[in-house]
Amino acid sequence: MVDLAFSGGGDAKHLLRLGMAVKTIRLSWPGKPPEPRLDGSTATYPDVLDGVDLQLTATAEGYRQVLVVRTAQAAANPDLEQIKLSVSGVGLEAAPARVAGCV
Repeated sequence: MVDLAFSGGGDAKHLLRLGMAVKTIRLSWPGKPPEPRLDGSTATYPDVLDGVDLQLTATAEGYRQVLVVRTAQAAANPDLEQIKLSVSGVGLEAAPARVAGCV
């Protein structure tokens, strides 16, 4: 069984934790995430960037993350072009994904 936990925001070090037994992966947002609004299996972190919400949804396979861009002004934010999430693991090793056919 896989354990999945989303951050409650604020001073939490990690945005989410996913793992089983002693093997766990943790994902961190740059900066402190706000307190999420919960709706079923979805946690919405409002205004992680101006006019942009982060939604994390628990799924049967793990989780899904979506940035919800609420305005045209928010869509023009250059910070959306590259968001660097930190990954750490316990009992695991993180490596960049390689996608076939991409250079």
